[in-house]
Amino acid sequence: MSATYSSVASKKKAASARPVVAATPTSKPVYLFALWGVITMLVGLYAWGGWLGSADFRPAPMGADPLPERVWWTLRIIEVLAITMAFILVWKFMIKPWRREGHITWDGMFMISGFLLWWTDPIDNYFNFTFMYNSGFFNMASWTQFIPGWEAPNQRNFPEPLFFVGGLYIWWFIAPVAMGCWGLNQLKARFPNASTMTRLGVLFLAFALFDFVVENIFQQLEVFAYVGAYAPLTVWAGTKHQYPLYNSFIMALFFMGMTSLRYFKDDKGQSFAERGMDAIKASTATKTVLRQFALLGFLSANIMVMYYMPYCLFSMKADSFPKYPSYLLAEICGKGTPYACPSKEVPIPRRESLVIPPTDARLSPEATRN
Repeated sequence: MSATYSSVASKKKAASARPVVAATPTSKPVYLFALWGVITMLVGLYAWGGWLGSADFRPAPMGADPLPERVWWTLRIIEVLAITMAFILVWKFMIKPWRREGHITWDGMFMISGFLLWWTDPIDNYFNFTFMYNSGFFNMASWTQFIPGWEAPNQRNFPEPLFFVGGLYIWWFIAPVAMGCWGLNQLKARFPNASTMTRLGVLFLAFALFDFVVENIFQQLEVFAYVGAYAPLTVWAGTKHQYPLYNSFIMALFFMGMTSLRYFKDDKGQSFAERGMDAIKASTATKTVLRQFALLGFLSANIMVMYYMPYCLFSMKADSFPKYPSYLLAEICGKGTPYACPSKEVPIPRRESLVIPPTDARLSPEATRN
């Protein structure tokens, strides 16, 4: 009798319980990221198109200081290595998987998205002149004046390296991210009891250290320079090899965002940027295009929020501006230009603001050394 009562009670409870239904996605982040990806691409095409058809499409000036022969050869070797790495990693992560699978893979679309973000590279100097490539690189100046809302003046002379940075943006996204995913797997295998947050924390520190080492090697070789920096958070402040420590940490944030996107996928192999794709009724080709723009949109949001926004905030506080040779200034500021180089005495200029020339009698010798 008691068994019969228990059975009846169980049936009533089951009947009154809420049924378990497969979750149906009510939101589709893929649309939002794809929209941002389209906007990102259009802004880039506008900037590149304006630059290609303008008088700014010419080599940046080198200035009066001669480029040392060892630096010239260093720049040529780096250009060759950057392009070579681009070919190797395009084959490994794009062409080879494409041939094997019969369609472009996630990593291939990731690489395309990274390259389409090349137009953002000069944004370090959006508000203030703090970063500079060596003018000895093969360049045709830059498209800064065609980036909407650009503020820092005279950045049309910014020497965007076409072979070095053009090659870099093909593989600089996928290479650290692939290493990061490998590192997370190794940590999980080596320390199975470690939490996900612990493994991510270790990877963050590894990325920061990696960036610190690589960038300082490049600075010693005069590949580029952080011409302006916030001294309290800068090592070797006041020298031409000064390096802002905050850059390594925000670069690590940038890498972590991309690594997390690639590493944490659902059981269908879709990343966060592709959420909602399953509910979309469209052809395979249409879905591929949507995924491509969604990945571009995520990477664009990631680089803007994780890197450019914090870097530009620090750039507004920059107070250390050492003396540099002219090939690390490209007549953006200093002698022979209408603009005094940034210093504690020179307010941050705007494109349409009044100009303080380097010959202004109010400036100290320290402020006019460039």
